[in-house]
Amino acid sequence: MKREYRKQNQYRFATTWDKFLLSLGLISAIATGIVQPLNTILFGGLTGDIIDYAMVLNDINSTDEEIEEATGIFLDGIRYFAIMNALIGVAMFVFTYISTETFNYSALRQVIIIVVL
Repeated sequence: MKREYRKQNQYRFATTWDKFLLSLGLISAIATGIVQPLNTILFGGLTGDIIDYAMVLNDINSTDEEIEEATGIFLDGIRYFAIMNALIGVAMFVFTYISTETFNYSALRQVIIIVVL
């Protein structure tokens, strides 16, 4: 005997609170996915700073002032990368933690309801 799948039966043991937790988990998972590509953008910016710095250093016509200015810009780029990469890491950790915990907590609550029945 084959059971027919109905979408409305999917969350029949979920309370309003469980549905809220699932929604919060979904939003957090989406936020994690949005934050992830920002690392690629940061790496691209740092790569550009490294290339610009190397070009100034390898140019035999560069003056000491140009080299010093390029060094300052390069170090600023490294600082920016380090700060932003740390912030992205914290954001990814928080969003991933929230999504994982809300999904697990909601699933556990629904399992308890099913077992009690």
